Amino acid sequence: MLLTAAFLRVAERVLAMPEMRAWLDPVPIPGEQPFPIPADLQHPVASTEMAGELARALYQFGRIFKPPQSWPARLLQELPYLLVGQAGRSGAVLDDLANDQEMGPIGSLTAAKLLQIFKKPEAWRFARRAVEHGSVEEFRKDYRTLSDGDSTFARIIYTALPALASLSDEEVGQVTANMPIPEAAVLRLSLAVLRDMKTEGVVSALRLPLEVWWGQEMQPRLAERISAFLGSGEPPDPTRVVAVANGLPVSRRLLALVRHNPGLLARVPPAVPPAASPGPADPDPALENLVTLTLALGEAANRGVNVSDEAIGRKVAEIVKEQYLGDQGAFAAMLKQDGMTEAEYLELTRLNVAYVEMSRLIERDATSPAPGAVEGANAAQPAAATGAAESAGHAAQEHRQAVAVWVRGLRDMALVYRIPEPPAGRGG
Repeated sequence: MLLTAAFLRVAERVLAMPEMRAWLDPVPIPGEQPFPIPADLQHPVASTEMAGELARALYQFGRIFKPPQSWPARLLQELPYLLVGQAGRSGAVLDDLANDQEMGPIGSLTAAKLLQIFKKPEAWRFARRAVEHGSVEEFRKDYRTLSDGDSTFARIIYTALPALASLSDEEVGQVTANMPIPEAAVLRLSLAVLRDMKTEGVVSALRLPLEVWWGQEMQPRLAERISAFLGSGEPPDPTRVVAVANGLPVSRRLLALVRHNPGLLARVPPAVPPAASPGPADPDPALENLVTLTLALGEAANRGVNVSDEAIGRKVAEIVKEQYLGDQGAFAAMLKQDGMTEAEYLELTRLNVAYVEMSRLIERDATSPAPGAVEGANAAQPAAATGAAESAGHAAQEHRQAVAVWVRGLRDMALVYRIPEPPAGRGG
């Protein structure tokens, strides 16, 4: 109840702002185009109408958000289109945001979280960008953008600050009860500064302690913290997990198996130029392969490839039937020889299936005929045998190139971080 009352005090002040009143009770602008809501036959009408109304509200707010070219304004202006599924326009906007030199880790992480909410795979591209632009200098850029007195976001902050300053010690205790100690200390310090100063001077006074907090507490473990924020939030067990790739754990046990027998995993073309994902100075080929297939597994799930336990169980049954003539004893002997359990074999098979199926989708996309190509082929005379062979070889080369480009894209837009090996004697 205390937190609810505190929240209502903040909300009351913010909603009373002229900008918010203009949003809630907008005045039509002559000649302005209405926000278009596309028909979506994949969702119930009620759901589409609800999303449309929310999108219109966000669209109206985006009109008055200043400055219009700042990254907060552009993210807000993009929200209505994401909400109603107009992904066609998002690519160029996201590219523009990714290249914005004024957007630092806070902007990147905000974009990542919004894209994750809408189940867009580009979320991890911005998560990685947050790490790459995670310096204190880049953090300062975001702080300046968000606290600029002429911006709508800054006006919201300045309006909410007095209400935040009125939080009682008991309310602050509830807020910080489940926070990490460094973050709780920063919040208490911020509130103390806020209570002792005028609103206009608080933002300047807080800049230095927030920069110190960012440099000491956030930046050294930024990849891990961002991955937890976008993932399950549970810290990975270092005895079981060797790395995390786009929030997905990479098994330390599977890595040991693949190092012993590289043939357990599908062959992946090298990412040329080499993938720029954070990693060791001397790349581990087995780990690189395992990470790539883990990323492919995430991509396969996004593309609707069936990698459920049931589907992979059927695939393993097919392998036993085809390669071991249905002899479960021979299959069990193979597992024992390679030192793995059936559950571990199932996980390796899941990774292989995901990669192979995604490769097929990439190859299919690469060979989609251009307009007019079918008519031209039908009008042409049958090719000679040598010509057909050359054409097939060219097609195979195109397929390999398309998959290699896809693999490079997977790695270049992924957030991957290694987890140090636990000390000797600690294990599971």
